[in-house]
Amino acid sequence: MCGIETPGDPVSLSVRFVKDSEKFLRDALDCDISSDTRKDVLEKSKSCAEKAIEVRPRWALGHLQKARVLEVVGGRMKKEKEDAALAVLEDAVRSYERVFELDPSLIGEQEENFRELRKMVSSMACCFFATTPKRAVIYDSIECDLGGKMCFICATSDGGCYVCDGMMGSILAVCRGHSDAVTTLALSPSKEWMLTGSLDQTARIWRISTIERVIENAMGGGSIPEVQAEVVLEGHENRINGLVCTPCNSVLITSSTDSTLRIWDIKSGHCLGKMTGHSSLVSSIALSTSGDMCASASGDSVCRLWNIPDGSCFEQIAWESGPVVLCDFITFSSRGEYLMTAHAQLVQQEARILLWDVYDKETGWVDGKLSAPCMAIDGLRGCPTSADSIMIKEGEFEAMVLLACACSDGFVHIWDITDTPVKLESFCLEEVSVPLPQDIPAWTASSLRHASNRLNIVKFSPSGKYVATTRSETNSLMIWDVEGGDCVCHFSGHTKPIRNIMWKTDYRIYSFSEDGSIRGWLVR
Repeated sequence: MCGIETPGDPVSLSVRFVKDSEKFLRDALDCDISSDTRKDVLEKSKSCAEKAIEVRPRWALGHLQKARVLEVVGGRMKKEKEDAALAVLEDAVRSYERVFELDPSLIGEQEENFRELRKMVSSMACCFFATTPKRAVIYDSIECDLGGKMCFICATSDGGCYVCDGMMGSILAVCRGHSDAVTTLALSPSKEWMLTGSLDQTARIWRISTIERVIENAMGGGSIPEVQAEVVLEGHENRINGLVCTPCNSVLITSSTDSTLRIWDIKSGHCLGKMTGHSSLVSSIALSTSGDMCASASGDSVCRLWNIPDGSCFEQIAWESGPVVLCDFITFSSRGEYLMTAHAQLVQQEARILLWDVYDKETGWVDGKLSAPCMAIDGLRGCPTSADSIMIKEGEFEAMVLLACACSDGFVHIWDITDTPVKLESFCLEEVSVPLPQDIPAWTASSLRHASNRLNIVKFSPSGKYVATTRSETNSLMIWDVEGGDCVCHFSGHTKPIRNIMWKTDYRIYSFSEDGSIRGWLVR
């Protein structure tokens, strides 16, 4: 019947198409037919399922039949054409997700099969795997070129920073010196220095050329060579939770849960200034592109702006919006930089994002004082946990600036903030077994639904085509099409929450987890 237009009502037609598809699928599983015949029969089965969906787009059983056919097709292709098989199986996963969206009652009987299918797809898409010794927890990570070789350096719970070969996955060296977990690290703009901060209340500075030399001298050796820090920075009275380095590569700024920031001379290790004023822990710091301004967010509901390198505070943003949990500088080619602050009213579980004209001082300034934001995004729920922005250009001109923010309520929101905050599209995508909220408020821009957790992370791909989010409830990584809102990939394999994600290209991404593993994934 498939391929022949038959008059009739949509319900009876779609049922007939599905029955024909089921018959073709049974015939294809017959062991006595040739491989060429099986291929033709499977194609007919798929065609019938697609005809059923065409007639009744919202009929879950039509999508379910298509998912079953694609699962068989992809499984049979796996040994011969893995790339093509992966594409087919990913399509099967999306078909199952559509089934569960249209008819949640089918979740129970199909969920186990669906999870096994997704596990298979993830294993096929995983293109890199490495672990730290004894599976030390990874808290932060950076990419670094060492002697022409792509490497990852991971800050871990055992006080070491492990250098991992980005191609082979082997551990090349370990940077030792901290007496407690290393929770943050950064690379200087010149890539001459690596900077680390620890629970031991110190920061350390490591020379990249020294790491390269130690690795080169140890080639062929049995044990993992150790690298010692060039400079140890002492003075903070609690753990280091933030590091930024100026573009001139001579000044380092550290923040701490002791409510202070400090400025250091990188080469000598001398403290150039102690920046005080916050009455609660510093939750986030950011440095402007030029390096002459530093912003610090704090639980005292104030974001302070500091002159660099003298460390004087020249502005306090004390907007009545609750503790400042995140801050960052967002670049607009036409308007320079704006400061972004994210605020959380913890009792009401509400949040907002504010943008401030701190450079041009044209909007929100009265009598030389910053009195109001130039943009405000209200109505967020929970606490903002991660934010990212990207400027997308068309030729030499700015096409749009996108801002994404992950919140602890499990949503990721995306706005076009080129002129004023404009919602790209309202959509709410969910994981199977996660209930969908009935009320999608008007303020929600592009909302990507996944499980709530304090470790939700969001990061745009290099071109802005995709956005990656982590789902700590299942220790998984999800890739979303920014324009359409579709979840194009769902990667699982980690056994503990993901701490960092790192795009290499639009089609390759790495995840770093508390389970001590690094995984590379192909985005198709």
